[in-house]
Amino acid sequence: MFPLGLFAQGAQSAGSLAALPRRALVIGNDRYRDAPLKNPVNDARAIRAELEAVDFSVSTALDATLEQMRERIEAYGRELARDKAVGLFYFAGHGIQLSWRNYLLPVDTVIDKLEEVRDKAFDLGRLLELIGKAGNPANIVILDACRNNPFGRDFRVEQKGLSQVDAPVGTLLAYATAPGNVAIDGEGDNGLYTENLLREIRVPDAKVEDIFKRVRLSVRRSSKGLQIPWESTSLEDDFYFQLPEEMRKVAEAARQQRLEAEREARRKEDEAKRRIEEERQARLRAETERRRLLEEELRQKQMADAERQKRLAEAQEAVRLAEEEMRRKEAEILAALRLADAGRHRKDEETRARQRAAEAELRRKLEAERAAKEKDENEKRRRQEEQFALWERIQASTDVAVFEDFLRRHPSGNFAELAQLRLDQLLARQGERRIEIVNSEANPYTKGTARLDTAYKVGDFYQYRVIDSYTKLLIRDARQTVTAITDTEIVYNDGMATSDLLGNSRKMPDGRLINGLQGVILEYSLGRKWSTRFTVTAPNGHESNSEVDFKVVARESVTVQAGTFDCFKVEGEGGAYGFPLRIRIVYWIAPDKCRRPIVQENFRQVGPARVIQADRMELTEFRQT
Repeated sequence: MFPLGLFAQGAQSAGSLAALPRRALVIGNDRYRDAPLKNPVNDARAIRAELEAVDFSVSTALDATLEQMRERIEAYGRELARDKAVGLFYFAGHGIQLSWRNYLLPVDTVIDKLEEVRDKAFDLGRLLELIGKAGNPANIVILDACRNNPFGRDFRVEQKGLSQVDAPVGTLLAYATAPGNVAIDGEGDNGLYTENLLREIRVPDAKVEDIFKRVRLSVRRSSKGLQIPWESTSLEDDFYFQLPEEMRKVAEAARQQRLEAEREARRKEDEAKRRIEEERQARLRAETERRRLLEEELRQKQMADAERQKRLAEAQEAVRLAEEEMRRKEAEILAALRLADAGRHRKDEETRARQRAAEAELRRKLEAERAAKEKDENEKRRRQEEQFALWERIQASTDVAVFEDFLRRHPSGNFAELAQLRLDQLLARQGERRIEIVNSEANPYTKGTARLDTAYKVGDFYQYRVIDSYTKLLIRDARQTVTAITDTEIVYNDGMATSDLLGNSRKMPDGRLINGLQGVILEYSLGRKWSTRFTVTAPNGHESNSEVDFKVVARESVTVQAGTFDCFKVEGEGGAYGFPLRIRIVYWIAPDKCRRPIVQENFRQVGPARVIQADRMELTEFRQT
């Protein structure tokens, strides 16, 4: 799908989390009565060491009781709320699900009936509630807690492993294995999942999502498909354990700027307090003097009453002298106030000078940031060209190792979804029986996960009606029939158009060629985000480069002429490089029911007001054999 020359909108500032404090809580539980484990305490200690090495302030609980877990987790929530820090919670040990809720088991738990789990284990929902209330910008929750039945052979649980949960806003939720499955404790010093996580955290310049993608690949291959980690993410900004060099500079500059702002705020506050105190003291002195003069005047008048005739002249002279003294004191006070005002004006000028210096420094930083962005964009283009060339060489390969290597090098690259599809196909041919996520419509805590049906066959067809978004009038009908399938692409209408094996356009009916577009993906879940950079080549040879950021924002029912479908709603925005083109695309897809989008809305605008496309495509009929 996506027949348009799509777009690129600047990604969110990658360093927006870099300058923030980091807080972590790490829990590892080994010593369970009925089902002791070998590695969680070792895992927790190793994770703590790695996190401390990347500037996390880490609190640790080993072989924790229920009361200890509650105390530590509640304190952790308060710290996040107080510091507005990037948070990371790690748990290694036994976990269990009950009525779709997940529980982390303390070592002192003794459970004879399943109903006791609620009172004798820690509800993961409480942790997620604390995170939500904290209001901090980003959280990572890692659960290596899906090992074998913790209650022994005589106790049956409802479902293996943990239940699927959609990550709250601003959170990445990582499971050691797919929901509804169990993880391997490991034969070495660490569990299989944590062993690979430790290695990937040490990789420099890696985004957190890429780290977990590499972990997933390594664990899957090591376990021969019996354990496949799973993540749900709603992170808004990129997070790095090991900050890239340029980002470290930005983070340090931001920290210094924040400290300087705090120092300046304290200085201004102290100056204001001093000025107020000086003014209060001046008013007090003036009031004291005024009272003294009034008392003196009263005494003189009383003396004058006793000797009215004799002292009248003296009293009048005394009053005159008192008035002159008052005027003199007032003059002194006014002179002191003028001197204070002069001091304030001088300090205000000093403040303005500092502001001018700060503005100059800001301009310098903005110019440096612009240069850094330009350098980053050039580097992105270089990597894009390398990926394109590499994919051209390997896409038809039958060597598993080739695609493993590609995914480790480019876990979020332009062809990562296609590489994952190809790897799945080759491993299936070799006999891998990979586990799958246990989905259920009855689970109230998730919108579920769905994998795209990629089994295209010759003769499949998809027909759409294209409607003007403003007038609601029919523009045209469009029909695409699969007429051939190769190892790398799907051919429609005898070569009039082609797509990759996921359905992303490669050749358009108007002759445009698209390289690298990854709009339709292999697996959908709420909150999933991805970016795609691609090149569009016009029939005249002109090339344009674009980038689009996609996000799965909802799951909802959609009814069109072709039927009613349970769809994931995907939104994307971006623009083309060097051209004022804004494009917005929204599509609804039922991945396991129809291989193509059910509905797609397209909007393109040049400059501030020129709309060049606004239409809606609705599926009217399709056939999949």
